[in-house]
Amino acid sequence: MSILLGLPIVSILLFVLAGFLLGHLVWYKDRSGDEKKILELEEKYAASNGTAETHRQEFLELKKSINIQASDLEQLRVENRDLSDAAKSAHADLQAAVDRGDSLADQLQTALQDRESAASLQSQNQEVIRQAGDELGQQSKLIEELRGKNAKQESDIAELKKHLEKAVAAANPDADRVVIDLKGELADAQGTIEQLRGELVDTGKSQQQAAAELQQLREQLAEASKQAEQAATQTDELTGVVTEKATRIEELEGQLQALSPVKQELEQVNELLDRQKAEALQKAEFVKKQQAEIEQLRKTPQDVQIVLDQKKTIVAQLEQQQAKNQDMRVTLGEQAKQIALLLKDQDALKAVSAEKDELTNRVAAVEAAKQTMEATLAEKTEALSKLRQTSGKLQNIQSENQSLSAKLKEFTSSNATLRTTIVDKNKEIEELKKSEDQITRLKSELENSSRVIKTAGDENTRLTQLVSEHQNEIANLKTQMTEVNRYKSELSSMTEQFAAQQAANGELRGFNEKQAAEIARLNKELKQIDVLEKQLDSRAGELSQMKEQSQQQTKAFGDQRGEVQRLRSELEEFENAKRHLEEATQKVRSLSAERQQLAQSHAELDKQVKKLTTQIGVQSNDADDLRRQLETKTKAYDQAIHDSREFAASLNQQKTAIQSLERDLQSTKTLQPENRRLQDKVAELSSALAELGSEHEQSLAANAKAQDAIRQLQNEVHESANTIRELRRPRGSVFKFGDDDASRAA
Repeated sequence: MSILLGLPIVSILLFVLAGFLLGHLVWYKDRSGDEKKILELEEKYAASNGTAETHRQEFLELKKSINIQASDLEQLRVENRDLSDAAKSAHADLQAAVDRGDSLADQLQTALQDRESAASLQSQNQEVIRQAGDELGQQSKLIEELRGKNAKQESDIAELKKHLEKAVAAANPDADRVVIDLKGELADAQGTIEQLRGELVDTGKSQQQAAAELQQLREQLAEASKQAEQAATQTDELTGVVTEKATRIEELEGQLQALSPVKQELEQVNELLDRQKAEALQKAEFVKKQQAEIEQLRKTPQDVQIVLDQKKTIVAQLEQQQAKNQDMRVTLGEQAKQIALLLKDQDALKAVSAEKDELTNRVAAVEAAKQTMEATLAEKTEALSKLRQTSGKLQNIQSENQSLSAKLKEFTSSNATLRTTIVDKNKEIEELKKSEDQITRLKSELENSSRVIKTAGDENTRLTQLVSEHQNEIANLKTQMTEVNRYKSELSSMTEQFAAQQAANGELRGFNEKQAAEIARLNKELKQIDVLEKQLDSRAGELSQMKEQSQQQTKAFGDQRGEVQRLRSELEEFENAKRHLEEATQKVRSLSAERQQLAQSHAELDKQVKKLTTQIGVQSNDADDLRRQLETKTKAYDQAIHDSREFAASLNQQKTAIQSLERDLQSTKTLQPENRRLQDKVAELSSALAELGSEHEQSLAANAKAQDAIRQLQNEVHESANTIRELRRPRGSVFKFGDDDASRAA
């Protein structure tokens, strides 16, 4: 047996196996307890996971509820903000309504004051009427007293007739004197009455004159309003005309823009003319060369056929050039027509711009006249209101005068009755001169009648005082009539302004005459252009003649060809051919001279076309300037119309604002309880917001507590997992040790 470390291997194995068995037994015993602990820990872990899940769900629910509460809180804040804004706006509206109410109250106060003043005036008028009635009553009482006295006097006269025979002898001269005095007093009273009548007639005439002047002022005001309406219609018509002229100018500008390619075509024509001029010069040089060659060929008749062929080619080239010149003439004629149309359009543009300037000036003048008319209308309305007041006063004065005239009539009737009674009494006194008793009675009666006359004189003095007061009022009316005359002077100044405006219109007519002179000058230029066209036509006729001559030359060249053929056979006809050649050279020289003239005429036409293009450019620049001026003036006119419309709209808005203020004043009583309800609602919402804020803070605190509990549970779970991990390590080591023992036992 082998020995290891002083012990046999079998014993060592037995000891190891026993140790394994003991360890296995020990592990088995401890493993059941550990499993129980593990199961308990797993149960705790599951429970903690469940609680953690429930806490997590609660946390999520709390978070959702917090978000919902936050959104509700934000919504409530928005509603609170809206309600606060609505409350502020309602408060502002309420304040505005209160201000409107105050203004309306002020207006009502002023209206009440006016009403009170009118009531006071009415009470004064009633007082005057009452006084007049009292005076009439007094006069009626006086008349009744006089009637009673008259009856008494009649009875006395009857008694006196009985004692007539007794009192005839005893006549007293004092009675005659008393009668004469009474007659004088009656004459004085009648004179004062006539004077009062004259003054009343004068006051009536002055009142009629004032009424006539008032009617005249009313007619003038009606005419001024008609003139203002006519000015408004004229402004509307002028605006329509201005818009039409603006559209016409836009059309003409479009035509100018459309005629810009015509300018390009003119430039192309000028270039083509330059090229043709160069070609004509080249051809003239070529003709000179041909002439030199012809001179040389005169010496060599054998080459005449070649020269004739060259002449034919030259003639064909000339015909082509003539056709080109004909086409060029046609194009130049069309372009001249277009230029004439352009000049006409430009003249129309100038006329339109002049008309537009005139219209703008007229519009400005009409606007100024309208403003002055409005100012004068305002002044006339004020004057009319004053005149109406004065007319009311005049009517009151007329009514008072009528009442006074009625009183005077009654007084005159009473005076007439008194006069008749006095006449009767005079007769009775003459009859009763014979008795002293009757004379004494008559004296007493005459004293009574003198008292009545004194009262009548007092009444006359009072009436004279009233007449003087009326005269003072008439003087006041005369001062008011001076104001009316001042208004008349203002009307005369307005007529002078109208005359100045007519003078301005005359100046505008002078400007139109200048424009007509300018148009006549342009028409003269157009006539000159027509003359140039006629010259071109004459040049075309000359070209046609030249064409006929060239045809004749071709015929002559044909004849010359025959002659050359005959020259080959007959040398005698060479002189004739030479003569024909000389004629042809002369014709060619004349053609070259005419060609030079045509070139000069083309150069002149080029110069004229360039001059016309420069004139068109200058006129287009003038048209642009006029268009810009027109745009500025139309903008200013539109701005003025816009301002007037805004002023009218502001007036309408003020009217509607006044109406809305009246409605708001009526609705303030309904707005006040609504405002109180809104304030109560705002208070309730603020308290609800405070409660929600406290609940939100409580939920945040509960959330923090739940998060702390979750952290604790997570820590506990982490610790339990660590303990389980630590417990599993010795268990794994025990299992590994048992496996080693089993392998060794095997």
